[in-house]
Amino acid sequence: MKVFNELREATAAVRARTDGKLVISCVGGLALHWLAARLAMSSGQNGMPPVDLRSEEALLDLSNNAVDGDIRYIGDCQTLDRKRGVRTVELARPHVFPLASPMFIARWGDKIRSAEDLAKLPLIEERSDVEWRMWMKAQSIDLPPNTPTGRYGHAHLALAAARAGQGVALGNHYLIAEDLAAGRLVKVVPREKEFLPVALGAYVFRGPANRWSDPSIVRFRRWLGAQFSADPAY
Repeated sequence: MKVFNELREATAAVRARTDGKLVISCVGGLALHWLAARLAMSSGQNGMPPVDLRSEEALLDLSNNAVDGDIRYIGDCQTLDRKRGVRTVELARPHVFPLASPMFIARWGDKIRSAEDLAKLPLIEERSDVEWRMWMKAQSIDLPPNTPTGRYGHAHLALAAARAGQGVALGNHYLIAEDLAAGRLVKVVPREKEFLPVALGAYVFRGPANRWSDPSIVRFRRWLGAQFSADPAY
């Protein structure tokens, strides 16, 4: 069954390329909060190829040409595959910071004097507490074992929990710029000791090495790099 699924995906990708489309996968949070709107605004402009955007959380095997490119966030604690036949370029290494809803800050903001106080509040995480531990470590704080956290599996779900006032989440500019502008989320600002800036990983573009120089992929990769550069992450 798996073989037939892979064959079906590869066939669909080839058909899409015949139609002039690029099949691009992207981690869900970035696709939802940042990439989709920019693709819509740029479609058909300056030779930009049309894109079939797909949301994928798992690290894809690019050897079967099921997609033309893959965009995702690789944490510093993760190991990126170094298989032959795959090329990777870093797009941005954004700072990560605590954020919460205005309702949550109205209740708890006065008690947040430093990063140490955050460990006493409800924390929201994605798949594990690794990022929170790394962020706290950068603030010279060891998060106590068995610190209660709410786990939501994906970035966009963790952000939804933060908007609902469930606790403090970690996010970066690309994921929460619209929420900040709309006032749905706010950066957590300590009363006394400022948080140190922390980057915990990078957004990268991965593609099949044998098609890395295809004109349409080159144009898309350059467009993508320009979008990240025009929208600084700090």
